[in-house]
Amino acid sequence: MRSKMEEKLMKNMSVVHRKTEEWRRIARKHHLEQIQKKSEQAQKMMQKYNTQFSRHISCGCFPCHNNHH
Repeated sequence: MRSKMEEKLMKNMSVVHRKTEEWRRIARKHHLEQIQKKSEQAQKMMQKYNTQFSRHISCGCFPCHNNHH
């Protein structure tokens, strides 16, 4: 038979475990949201870069400042 102290300790450990799982779930959600946000920002930057430089046609030499339109 367990003592009252052991039962109290087990109950406290259970509470701590539940809180830990909740914090872990919240952190995982926040992390995924941040990854999604940064991914969207990177895609916007790439689209901006591609539209900005797709208008210029280089003669092919490096470094070439001779852009032909």
